[in-house]
Amino acid sequence: MAIALGTIDLTNFLNVIQLDPDSSHVAPNVYSIAQFGLYDHSSKFMNTILLDSEIIGFTMVWIKEDKLELKRLMIDKKFQQKGYGSTALKLIVKKALNMFCRNEIYVCTGSEIAEKMYKKFGFVDTGAIYEINTPIGLVIEKEFVYAEKLNF
Repeated sequence: MAIALGTIDLTNFLNVIQLDPDSSHVAPNVYSIAQFGLYDHSSKFMNTILLDSEIIGFTMVWIKEDKLELKRLMIDKKFQQKGYGSTALKLIVKKALNMFCRNEIYVCTGSEIAEKMYKKFGFVDTGAIYEINTPIGLVIEKEFVYAEKLNF
């Protein structure tokens, strides 16, 4: 079984918005896709996360105020805690750093499970904490940075 990044288009849009993150920390995918389209970030990408050919997750990356951000990484609840998120994270970071010629990428999370995964991968807490108004309410998130070019 292989994890890969795929495209989001009209043929799989409904599958992507029906994914269930089973988390109070994650906005609905339809909101994130709209946000991706509406915000003026010329340097960005959005992908499905595939297990073989099945869509199991969704990711968004963009550059905002000259900061490369992993804005979204979600895995459907049926596929969580199986290592797929960690494998996808490696692919996403590699793609982002190479695509945008950067040596660091930032992520914010309010989830202890996600925080543990990011730290295990090598992300470091920057000390920044944000209060963010989202469709699911006010969310408190910590910021992390991965600041080393990966050797892939």
